[in-house]
Formats: sequence, structure tokens, C-alpha cells
Amino acid sequence: MAGNVDLLTNGLKDYINCLHTHNSSLQEDFRELSALFAALQPAYEGQAAETFKASWMATARWFEEYIDQTVLLGSFLEERVSWLEQDK
Repeated sequence: MAGNVDLLTNGLKDYINCLHTHNSSLQEDFRELSALFAALQPAYEGQAAETFKASWMATARWFEEYIDQTVLLGSFLEERVSWLEQDK
């Protein structure tokens, strides 16, 4: 049984590390996209600009929610790993 717990713990640790790497990369990409969008705003006008802005704002909310949820998932999994390590 201990071998199974060790295997699970190590797998969760690997997944958490991948999740943190993914989250960091996504945050950096989102910052870059946000900066590009902000730079575009003064030069882009009209109906197309308004449609694009609405789409971007919806996408930005999705990015922020996704990032927040991955942070919560990482914390949840770290807590579970801690419990598994205490039960050894």
C-alpha cells in the first residue's frame, strides 16, 4: 500500500509542478496580450474596434478565471500531497 501512496504522491507532485509552469507561462502570455491590446486601443476605432474590444474583454475574463482556478487547484493538490506525506 505504501508503494501506491508514494506513486500517487510523486505523480501529484509532478502534476503540480507542470500546473505551476503552465500557469506562469499563461500569465506571461496574458500580460503580453494585454499590453498589445492596450497599445492597439488608441489607433483602432469604429464598429470593428468595439466588436473586437467586447470579444477581448470576454477572453480576458476567461483567462483571469482560468488562471485563478489553476492557482486554487494547485493549492488544493499541494494540501492533499501534504496529507499523504503526513500519513506515512
